[in-house]
Amino acid sequence: MEAGKLMQQEVDMGSKLLKSIVTDLLTEEECSKIEADFPIRHMSPEEFQTLSKKEQEDYEVEQVVMNRRRQKAMGPFLYARQNDIDKKDEQMDMEKESSEYPGYTNGELMEVVTFLSRKWDDKHGCFASEDKNVRWCLDKGYWEVEPGTWAGYWFWDKYPDIKPHVRSTNQFIVPPEERINRNVTAEVFQDVKENKEEGNQFFKIKMYSQAVKKYDKALNLLGGEDYTMFLSGEQREEATKILSNRAECNICLDNNTDASLNASSALALDKDHARSLLRRARANYNVALQKTESSGTSDNLLLGIVQEDLDRVITMGDEGVDEANEMKEIMKHGP
Repeated sequence: MEAGKLMQQEVDMGSKLLKSIVTDLLTEEECSKIEADFPIRHMSPEEFQTLSKKEQEDYEVEQVVMNRRRQKAMGPFLYARQNDIDKKDEQMDMEKESSEYPGYTNGELMEVVTFLSRKWDDKHGCFASEDKNVRWCLDKGYWEVEPGTWAGYWFWDKYPDIKPHVRSTNQFIVPPEERINRNVTAEVFQDVKENKEEGNQFFKIKMYSQAVKKYDKALNLLGGEDYTMFLSGEQREEATKILSNRAECNICLDNNTDASLNASSALALDKDHARSLLRRARANYNVALQKTESSGTSDNLLLGIVQEDLDRVITMGDEGVDEANEMKEIMKHGP
């Protein structure tokens, strides 16, 4: 008697489980299919007692097996339904506004966009580009040039009349001129100056690679090279010198393209920094020489940029005038 009751309880529990799942996840049609594929015989305790011992054992096994088959059969349906629920939850999450970047949904932050890097593509006459997502651009403090295209301050240095794009009324991108004060604390700035001085000492003993590492560390303490544009006062001046010093190191290491970019970054902070103008001129002149040696033809466009930088130093009349004049003399017999 007890065995029959226990068996019936398990069957009843299985039926209740199926009904509860029907309500929450499975449709009536799916449930009916499972019941039809795996039918369970129902028998009252009295009927059960009329069976022989062997029949009772067979009945008990049948009930357990069929009930468990039903539960197993629910698996694919439950998996598909749960997958649908997960997708809906994910979609809802993507449509939610980001707490980190109000005005953008979580989905918009994952959109792939074109990022215009600081490197200039001479062949195509434009900034080199790569794929990034919106979150990466915002994390770096960059702005949207137009829908789907982002860049850093260098873009507006070249195209100052183009305004950063505002994607919608509740998304305001702060223009560069309003984001020029992100100075670090006095304690951090002291570390910056110490690393710069250590870099200077390495430079004096011609350990240029070690010097570059120290200058890199100093720039990272300031928030990274891309963030130097947002510094002001003494910190901006120090960043200019660090970038310019790194340019000098790269010239000594014969990394002239990098040196030109370093000097340009320094000039983005201070367009009248004479040392950086001279260093960019030297770096670009070296690149022009290398091109002449490899191709046999002069890069007149690059040489013209060198001339402009040297002329600017001479016009300003500050330090470096003699060096600028010496370079101009050299260029008369140049590549």
